[in-house]
Amino acid sequence: MMVKLCCASRAAGLAAVLAAAAAIAAAQPVVLPFQFEDGRVYVPVRIAAAPSAWFILDTGASTCGVDEALARSLGLASTAIDNVGGAGAGSSRASRIETLALTVDAVPLTCKAVTVAPFEQLLATTSGRHVGGIVGGSFFREHVVALDFTRRQITLHDPAGWHYSGAGVRVPFDLDTELPMARASVTLADGRQVEAHVVLDLGAKSTLLVPEHFARQHRLGEALGRTVTTGLGAGMGGDTFYTFGRARRIEFGTGAKAGVDRPVVGLSSAGSLRSQWHDGLLGAPFLSEFHVIFDYARREMILEPATPSGLAAAFDRSGLFLVAEGAALDSIVVRSVTAASPASVAGVLARDRLLQIDGEPVERLGLSGARERLRAPAGRRVHLALARDGKEVIVDMELRDLI
Repeated sequence: MMVKLCCASRAAGLAAVLAAAAAIAAAQPVVLPFQFEDGRVYVPVRIAAAPSAWFILDTGASTCGVDEALARSLGLASTAIDNVGGAGAGSSRASRIETLALTVDAVPLTCKAVTVAPFEQLLATTSGRHVGGIVGGSFFREHVVALDFTRRQITLHDPAGWHYSGAGVRVPFDLDTELPMARASVTLADGRQVEAHVVLDLGAKSTLLVPEHFARQHRLGEALGRTVTTGLGAGMGGDTFYTFGRARRIEFGTGAKAGVDRPVVGLSSAGSLRSQWHDGLLGAPFLSEFHVIFDYARREMILEPATPSGLAAAFDRSGLFLVAEGAALDSIVVRSVTAASPASVAGVLARDRLLQIDGEPVERLGLSGARERLRAPAGRRVHLALARDGKEVIVDMELRDLI
């Protein structure tokens, strides 16, 4: 979503930037707002005097990225590089800006080797919101970053003068790949425990996403019980698909431990996650169960108790994979229907357009809100109004656990 700023707002924005810069110079904590939607953290970013745009805050990216259409509209010059890959079976065209100054809310940030790619084209449809780019490792290397998911606040500390004295679980990580990687213990449904070297990936939309080599090595397909294969989102390689099931627990720590029970685990499908250099992506749904502190200077993440979000164990109970279409991303369309699911039994078809859920227009709910409604407790009856071939179709279904 683009945020329009009038002249007065720009003046206020400049004042906020100067205040934030003064606070940073004085080593005072700086508090920023964020939005958390459908498993991703979004922060407002401004480049030069342009209106703010929402960028994904992502520890799974080593630097920053700017959507190519946004870069073009701002007249930013970039140098073409080879196509780049990531999650998804393909690759995307990309170019590079050597140095770019921007502000995250009111905090100045200079990013180097900035990737320019079609982030909006890749991510908007499955995210349900416009994407201006990515704020990655550059931001985390400059600050100690504390995320409070309950209050939707980020607190930034100066690494030089900050020391942790709380009782949270300290999780050491390495930055050998330029991304934070830590050892997690995964207890499977059959009782086996496996250790996984995972990327602490704030940009990943599911609790734990596992590449194909690690799933084969530990026979995870046999250890997750009931599974469902469906779409999740998209990466630099295009749309992503995973086979989802549940583990018994994921946790960190050797003495005191921090973890979640019945976490959702997604095994790469259709070549979505082929990387050999990690065992999984630990995503924002896991991290959102805690008050999280990333301290890159000391190579550690700290997990403090917080009001649980419940997202680490949450999963769709309808069998619908929904996407957003249209310039305003307010047309919610069924991309696929899981066989033998409540939606399939009720007669919902791929390419049906969702109009209402329990009488509430989807334009008001948005994609994230629609998905949340379909994660309601098992046994809940849901009424859908759909558009199909120019006619309105009403269906009724009872949600149930699919995994």
